[in-house]
Amino acid sequence: MRRVPTPWLGPAATSSCGPVDEPAPTEGDVLHAALGAYGVPSSPMWECGITYRVIPLDTTANGEDVHTGPRLFVQSGESADRPIDAHEEPWTVTLHNADGEQIRTLYNGSHVPGGIAEESADCAKFAASWIRDNAHARLSGF
Repeated sequence: MRRVPTPWLGPAATSSCGPVDEPAPTEGDVLHAALGAYGVPSSPMWECGITYRVIPLDTTANGEDVHTGPRLFVQSGESADRPIDAHEEPWTVTLHNADGEQIRTLYNGSHVPGGIAEESADCAKFAASWIRDNAHARLSGF
């Protein structure tokens, strides 16, 4: 059997056979899990240096469709992708129309004794309740 030499592509292309370090979970990952527990989908969003989670009011939307209709943005200050231990500002939920223009702030969270997990659970509970009670009227209203 003839061996064909593989070209060397430099040190960046070399791989090791050891375990791969997984990225540390972020504050957005904790929020995403909390929202998922309520059946609320969310996607990461980056815009002008600000990161947040976007929740479509049409919870059946996926892919690019999450950005085409009315939606909620959830952020912690200007970020939702910091390491968990860097979570310093509570979650805020804002309502946006189909064009992405902010309509109003719906929720201003607060830090709670249970830390980011409990804070995210409170935010997720609010978002799920608000969508359940209001999304049907808002979907055609924007």
